[in-house]
Amino acid sequence: MIVPDHATRETVELVWQAVLDGTLNRAAAHRWAARWVEADDPRVDDPMVWSALVRVHGFGLVWTDSARTTVRHGGAGVEVHSSSAIEEALATWRAACANRPATTT
Repeated sequence: MIVPDHATRETVELVWQAVLDGTLNRAAAHRWAARWVEADDPRVDDPMVWSALVRVHGFGLVWTDSARTTVRHGGAGVEVHSSSAIEEALATWRAACANRPATTT
């Protein structure tokens, strides 16, 4: 998948679905979302886009210890978010989007 250069409801959903489909790995999805989530001024006006970016940014989290008390982005370890949890979160986000009009600037 070629990752988009902007963040909209449509592009966030494409990246999210690509992770589920296996056409984009979690680390690449994290890097894509990091452009906004880690920015000093992300300029994301739509709260639904922002909430999705934060979720996608966390897809690569792994537990660093067997007690599951500490996480980090990427590397070896047990993934914090299972594929089924990511799929359920996408369904929940889609439903929330349907009830909230997109913000335009």
